[in-house]
Amino acid sequence: MRSAVPLRTDLEQVFAQLNEKPKAEKCPAIDGIKKEHDDFLAEHDASAGITDLFLTGSGARAEHYEIAAYSGLITMADALGEDEAAKLLGKNLKEEQAALKDLEQAGSRLAKTVGDGARS
Repeated sequence: MRSAVPLRTDLEQVFAQLNEKPKAEKCPAIDGIKKEHDDFLAEHDASAGITDLFLTGSGARAEHYEIAAYSGLITMADALGEDEAAKLLGKNLKEEQAALKDLEQAGSRLAKTVGDGARS
């Protein structure tokens, strides 16, 4: 899996360029994805393979949310003429898209493994 450190560093640079201080905020959407995952594990006695598939699905949903957030931020930065911020955010967007691709590929491999196990 990819490291979040470059993403955080880019975001810190964006905040510095805008003379703003970053502040952590709770995100109800991501909290909902986490709750959905936790509820699934609590309510189902799923095999390790099914649990892994559900986890990759949860990760993919989180990545889709982050991709949408970065896309919106880039649009705002462009509209405000904040070219360097848009560039840094664009780097982060590409990282999130790559992470999504990795999760989707892992999910496909897991699905094949789980499916093959169910047929044998």
